[in-house]
Amino acid sequence: MGRVHVEESALVNLKNDFGTAGESYKANYNKLTNLISEITSGHIQGDPANELLRKYEEKKEAFEKVYEMISSTQDHVNGRAEQFVNDVDSLMKNMR
Repeated sequence: MGRVHVEESALVNLKNDFGTAGESYKANYNKLTNLISEITSGHIQGDPANELLRKYEEKKEAFEKVYEMISSTQDHVNGRAEQFVNDVDSLMKNMR
């Protein structure tokens, strides 16, 4: 059986990269939903607005699921990151 080697810095980088991408998605999702609110309230009108609203409605469930998954994963990762590093360290010590 091969040796498992996980650098703590790699885990930190992965957590940070996921956090950055997640925050970017969430910010863009919030911008999109604000724009959709402007369209549905009648403040923005016209064919492009109607087309955007139609496309948004087609994908709304997927957008929301991704948003929820990112939020849930970020909460879990933030709460468990230290424990995971400790578990990996313990595993590495036991494999020696």
